[in-house]
Amino acid sequence: MFRAILSVIIALTTLACGSDGNFSAKNNLPESTTLPTAAPDGKAADATAVSSPTQAVPAPAVTLPVPVATSTASDAPVRAPAVTDVPPSVPTTPVPPSVPTTPVVPRPIPVCPQKNAKILVLDFKSGWWSGDGGDFVDRIVNGLSLDCKGTVAMEYHHFVRSATTAVQGSERSNVINTELVSPATSITTGSPFFSKAFADPTWTSYTQIWLLSGSSSDSADVPITDPFFAQILNKINVSKASLFIGVGFGSISHANILTQQLNLGTVFSTIQPQGNILNPMRGVSLISSLSDTQFNSAHPIFANGVKTVADQLMVGGTPAHGDKIAALPAFSVLATDNLNQASISVGTVLARKVVLEANLPRYYAGWSNLSDDTIQLLKNIVVYLVN
Repeated sequence: MFRAILSVIIALTTLACGSDGNFSAKNNLPESTTLPTAAPDGKAADATAVSSPTQAVPAPAVTLPVPVATSTASDAPVRAPAVTDVPPSVPTTPVPPSVPTTPVVPRPIPVCPQKNAKILVLDFKSGWWSGDGGDFVDRIVNGLSLDCKGTVAMEYHHFVRSATTAVQGSERSNVINTELVSPATSITTGSPFFSKAFADPTWTSYTQIWLLSGSSSDSADVPITDPFFAQILNKINVSKASLFIGVGFGSISHANILTQQLNLGTVFSTIQPQGNILNPMRGVSLISSLSDTQFNSAHPIFANGVKTVADQLMVGGTPAHGDKIAALPAFSVLATDNLNQASISVGTVLARKVVLEANLPRYYAGWSNLSDDTIQLLKNIVVYLVN
C-alpha cells in the first residue's frame, strides 16, 4: 500500500515539472496580470506590493534542487533567444522601403555655370537693385559675375520715367537708362533710345533675361503703355533666353504684362498697396525666414548649402513681404511663404526655363549680410537657368 501511494506522488510530481524534469518556460500568469517594472536602480519596483485589496500576498518561494537533465540534445526543447541577445539599436520590425533613411539632399548643381551665362537684367522699379535700391547691383555683380569670372557676364539696366522727352532723329524716348555692364562694377548713364540702349542690339547673345517688375501706381516707373516697354516685350517674345520674372511689395504691373504675352495669364497678385517703394539704404532687418520644410529642398536651386531663405523684412522702417504666384499647369511651386502664398515657382514656356519669384525684397537680406543662403539661392538660380 505504501509503495502504491509513493508511486502516485512521484507521478503527480512528474506531471507538474514536465517530462524532462525542468520547469516549463511558458508564462502561466493570467493575461491581465501586471508584472513588476524595473526601478531606476535596476531593482523591481515595489515587488512585494499588493496590486489590489483583494489580491492575496503570494507565499514565499520554495527553493527546490534543480534535477540533472537526463534527456538527449535532440529531446531538449528549443528555446527562443533572450531579448538581451538583440542589440537595442537593431529594429525589431523591418523599415518600409518608402520611408527615407537619410535626410533629403538637394540635387547637385555647380557653384558656377559650366556654360557661359550672359544675363540681361531689366529693372523697371524706381529701384530694386539701384536708385531706391542703393548699391545692391554692385554686390550682385561682385557675387555673380566676378565670382564666376569667365562664365557669367551681367548687363544691368535701370529704367525710370523721364520728365522730358529725348529726341534723336526719328526716335523719341521718355525713359532714363542707367546701366552696369560687366566687367564694370558701378552704374553709369546709358542711352535712353532703344536702338542704342543695349550692348547687343539684336539680343541674340543673351542666354538669360531677368525682368524686375515695377508698378503702374508708382509715378517714377515706366508706364506699361510706353513704346520703350513695348519693344522690350517684343524682344523677349522672340528671344530664346531663359527667363527670371520677379515681383514684390506690390510691384506686379510689368511682370503681369509679360506673363500675359507668354500666354500664362495674370500670374501675380498682391495684398499690399501698389506703388510704394522700399529704401534699404535706411536699414534692413530680417523678421522671418523660410525653413527647408517650406521649400522643395531637393530642387537644385536650393543646393550648395541653402538651409533657410529670407521671407519677411523690415526695410527702412517699412514691413515688406512677397506677393502671390497663381497656380499654373506647367509650373511647380517650390516655396510657400509665411503668409501661405506661393512664393517661388518654376516651369517652362516653349522649351524656355522660367523662374517666377514673388519676393524680390528678400534679397535685401543678402545685400545686408543677414542671409548668405538667400544670396546663394540667387546664384543657384543663375546656374539653373543656363540652357
